[in-house]
Amino acid sequence: FLRAVLVPALTELGEEVVLAQTRGTSFGSYMAKRENRAYEVDTVEHDGTVVTSSVPVAACGTLGTADGRLAFMSLPGRLPALRLLGLGLTEAGIAHNGRSILDLAEFLHGCFRAGLGRPEAPLSLINTDNMPLNGDAIERFVRACDYTESAPDREGFFRWLGAGVVFHNTMVDRITSHRAGDPDVPRAEPLPAKALVIEDLRGVLPERLGTASGIVLRRVPKQLEQDIALKLRVANGLHTAMVYAMALGGLHTTDACIGHPDLLPYLRALYDRDVVHSCEELGIPREKAAAVLEEWLARLQHPHFGLGCLFVCQNASQKLGIRLAPSVRAAAVAGAEPSAFMAFAVASALRFLTPLGEQPRLDEKPPVFLGRFDGGASAEDWEYTPGLWARPARGEYDFRDGDGRAPLLLRALGGGCGVEDARRVVSEVLSGVDGLDPKSSPAHRRLADTAAELLHRMLQQREPALRVLASLRALEQQTDEAERGDPPTEQRTRARARASPSAPPPPTSQPERGLRAAGLAPNLKGAGGVFDPLAPRRGTGGGGVSTPCASASLSCACEFASSRDSCESAGSLCMRVSV
Repeated sequence: FLRAVLVPALTELGEEVVLAQTRGTSFGSYMAKRENRAYEVDTVEHDGTVVTSSVPVAACGTLGTADGRLAFMSLPGRLPALRLLGLGLTEAGIAHNGRSILDLAEFLHGCFRAGLGRPEAPLSLINTDNMPLNGDAIERFVRACDYTESAPDREGFFRWLGAGVVFHNTMVDRITSHRAGDPDVPRAEPLPAKALVIEDLRGVLPERLGTASGIVLRRVPKQLEQDIALKLRVANGLHTAMVYAMALGGLHTTDACIGHPDLLPYLRALYDRDVVHSCEELGIPREKAAAVLEEWLARLQHPHFGLGCLFVCQNASQKLGIRLAPSVRAAAVAGAEPSAFMAFAVASALRFLTPLGEQPRLDEKPPVFLGRFDGGASAEDWEYTPGLWARPARGEYDFRDGDGRAPLLLRALGGGCGVEDARRVVSEVLSGVDGLDPKSSPAHRRLADTAAELLHRMLQQREPALRVLASLRALEQQTDEAERGDPPTEQRTRARARASPSAPPPPTSQPERGLRAAGLAPNLKGAGGVFDPLAPRRGTGGGGVSTPCASASLSCACEFASSRDSCESAGSLCMRVSV
C-alpha cells in the first residue's frame, strides 16, 4: 500500500522519498539495479493494458543489517525539517513490544532528541494498512513499549509524543498484489478516488496533500469512521462472504465471479437483506452506501485483476468479527432477521476452517491445518502465502487461523456428526467471534443454528458449498415468484425442500426474508552512501537532491512489515524528503 499509494502521491507533489526495508535486503538489491533510483508500479487497466510507472526515491536502505539499522536511526539528526512518517504496519504488527513498534519508538525518540516535532509543526505519522483507528492503536503501543518505558528522559519523551507527533487514523483502499515473479514491484488496480483517507482533526497536514491523486483528508469528527465502516461492511464484507465458497469450489481468483450465475446475485442479496441495515446504525443515507456497493462490484469485476481467493481467505475468524458481525448486529437492531445468505457466508467460512484428515503441522506456532477442497483438479501445487500451500490434485490446502481455536473446535465435525453436534460446535465457535453472542442473543442463535445446518450439508452430506449457494438462490427466486403470484417451477420446489432445515421455524419479524423462511536489502550506494538523502540519483549530474535546510519542507514515511505471511519485500520504511 505504501509504495503503491502514499509514495506516488508524495512524488506527484514534488517531494523526495527515502525508503527503508525493515527486514531482509531484497528491495535494496532491486533498487541497486534501477536507473535514477526509481522503483516500478504496475497498474492493470480494465482492458488488460499494464501501465508501468516509475516512482523516484532519494535513497533507500534496510533495518535488516546492523549497519543499515545504525544508519537509519541516525537520520533524525540529519533531517532538520522532518515532518511526515508513513508506515505499513498491519494488525499483526500493532502489538505490545512488536519489533516494528520498538523500532518506531526508537526512531521517534531520536526525533525528540534532535528537536524535531514542534507543537506548531508536529510530525505526522500516517499508517497505510487497514486496521480501524490504526493511529490511535500505534500511539498506545509506542507509549507502552519497553523502549519508551526505559528511556532515560521518559517523562519529556511522553510529553513530546502528545504535543510533537500526530498519529493519524487512516483508511487504505486499493487492491494491490505484486508482479508475477517479482515481489518487489507492486501490481495494482486503477487508483480509486479514495485510495488513502487520512483523518486530520488538528489540521496539521498541508492542504495540497489532499489534492494528490487518491488522497482524501477528513477534518470533521466521525467522517473517517463512516468511511471505514462502509468499507469494512460493504466492500470487505462482501469480499469475505464470497471467497470461501469460491476457494472450496476451485475458483481460485476473485475475478472468477464475473459471469457466475450465483455469486454476484448472492452478494447483492446479502447487501439488500443484511448489510443495508448498517445505514440506520451509522446515520448514512442509503444512496451513499449504494454508491459504495456499485463501485465495489465494478472493481470486483475487473477482468484482468483478480486476487487469489486463498490469500484473501486468511484470518477467517477475525474477518467474521470485523466484516460480517457488524451487519448482523445492525440488522438485529433494525428488527430484521439475519438472512439465509448471511448464514451461508458464515457457514462457508466455517467449512473452510474445518480441518479434514491427518494434521501433521499442529505443533507449529501458530498451528497449521489441512483442509480439503470440494473437489480435486489437475492444477499444479502453489504457495499462496509463505509456508501455506494449495495442492489441488490432492484436493487439499494448508491454512492458519489466529491461535487455532476455531479450527480445533471444528475438527470434531470432520469425522462425522449429526445436526445437533454441528449446532453445538458452531455456537461455541461463533461465541469466540467478536460481536457475535449466540448463547444469549436469540437472533445470533438462529443465525448460528442455520449456519450449522448448512455446514452439516457441506461436511456430512458432502454437498459443495457453491451447490448449497445455488439451492439458496433458487429458493430465493421461488420466494420472489410466490410474492408476485407466479407458480413455482418443479425444479425450484425441489430446491426449496433441499434447503429446508430440520427444525420447525420459530416466528420471526420478517417471515418472508428470515432465516427459517429461507431454509437456512543491501544499501543503495551513491555519493553519500547508506541512507543518504543527499546522494545524487544516477543521471542527475550530482544535482538531483539538494542539502536540506531548517526551513525546508521535509517529511518522512515509514513502512513496517509485521505480518509473518507477507513477502520479504513487503515491509519497507520510507522517508519523504522534500527540499
